Amino acid sequence: MSLKYFLYRSRMPGESAGKYLGRLVRQHRVGGKELIKRAALTAVSMSEGQIAAALEALIATAQLELCSGNCVEIPGLVTLRPTLQGTFDHADEPFEHGRHAIGLAAAIDKRLRRAITSSAHVEKVTWLPHAPNITQYRDI
Repeated sequence: MSLKYFLYRSRMPGESAGKYLGRLVRQHRVGGKELIKRAALTAVSMSEGQIAAALEALIATAQLELCSGNCVEIPGLVTLRPTLQGTFDHADEPFEHGRHAIGLAAAIDKRLRRAITSSAHVEKVTWLPHAPNITQYRDI
């Protein structure tokens, strides 16, 4: 399997004017159930049910730890950390859900990033006319 991409002409002014940009063709999205089935095929000693249960336990534990303010590292995959968004008018101002928000930041593991960027096969394809290519937008 390869990462398929196509080229399209840039309509942006400046340095990229008239040049071509690349865009990956979106492939199938592997959802949770399908990912568990595929993982069960590679994990000889674990059933789909065991993998699903382990994944649910991991999610529940990560959620609890993140809500406690901790960073969560899933080795080989991602590091998650909670963030605080918004501005405060003074040092004594409390958190207000209307003005402030709790967010989540994710950092992809370096080993995974290196594995994908160094070993992914890339294949150029022809641009498909039925795929939208947004060239401009207007905020209304």
